[in-house]
Formats: sequence, structure tokens, C-alpha cells
Amino acid sequence: MAKWAVKLSAHDIRYEPRTAIKSQALADFVADFSSDLQKEAELEVQQLDETKDPWILHTDGSSNVKGTGLGILLKSPQGDIIPHSIACEFQATNNEA
Repeated sequence: MAKWAVKLSAHDIRYEPRTAIKSQALADFVADFSSDLQKEAELEVQQLDETKDPWILHTDGSSNVKGTGLGILLKSPQGDIIPHSIACEFQATNNEA
């Protein structure tokens, strides 16, 4: 830090170290945002409870000599099935894919 202070002083710039954040200021900051997030979370849970016909998602991953892939099967509330497969451009095991 002393080296930086010397280099910066040549350009009439002073280095002032960062001051510590008071723990109460940090607690107040977190508390200000927590109430908004709590309301949003409660609304999402309520909307999930009200959903009568959810979509169902099935997933499957595979890896072999040729590469890694993912299989996705999405089933609508009406019974429509939407299959999709994805070829990954990286090597992975079944657990990682």
C-alpha cells in the first residue's frame, strides 16, 4: 500500500483506505430488503398452491464416449408431451450433466 501511495502522490492523488462497515449499518441494510423478499416469497407460494394443473418435468442425463447429453420431457396439464434433447459441448459425468 505504501508503494501505491508514493506513486499516486506524484499525480496529486491521495490513497485513503476503506473504512470498516459498522455491524449495525449492515444489519439495517439486510433488514430493509428482507421484508420485500418475504412478501414476494409468500406470494409465490400462494400462487403455487393455487395451481391446480401443474406441468411435469422429467430429466435424464447421459455420458458416453461420444459426449454428454441431457434429455428433457415436459408434460402439460392436458397431457401433451414435449420431448427435447441437448448435446453438451463439454465433458462431464452423469452426475454433473
